[in-house]
This record gives sequence, structure tokens and C-alpha cells, in this order.
Amino acid sequence: MSGWRKKQIMEKVMVTQKEVYFEYLDTLRESGITNMFGAAPYLQESFPELDRFEAKEIVIEWMSSFSERHRVVS
Repeated sequence: MSGWRKKQIMEKVMVTQKEVYFEYLDTLRESGITNMFGAAPYLQESFPELDRFEAKEIVIEWMSSFSERHRVVS
């Protein structure tokens, strides 16, 4: 397998995993358990493969893309 193809596959896996993290964060937000500025420890607890910094970066990306992913159609 070429390096380029392997990179494509890994990017697809990363996008799929990010969707899982974002769905978890959407559910956490809807639950009202925590203010989303404090969501990183919850994410890290549910996904132990994440370190503290990765969890924070995912929450930041989730927050930055929230309105784009949850557009209200009128």
C-alpha cells in the first residue's frame, strides 16, 4: 500500500472517530451534566485513548463547529 493511500485511510478513520467524539459531546451538552467549557474531562473519561490535551482540542473544535453542524432551518 502506498504512503498516500495509507494517509487517506488514516484521515478517514480520524474523521469517523471525530464524529463519534462530537456525537458524545452533543449528548453531553443535551444532558446538562456540565457546562461545555468543562467537557474535556468527561470526554477523556469516556475515551481513555485521549490524553488531556487531545480532549481539550476536540472540545475546542466541537465548539468552533457547533453552529455549522446544528443549523436551524426556518
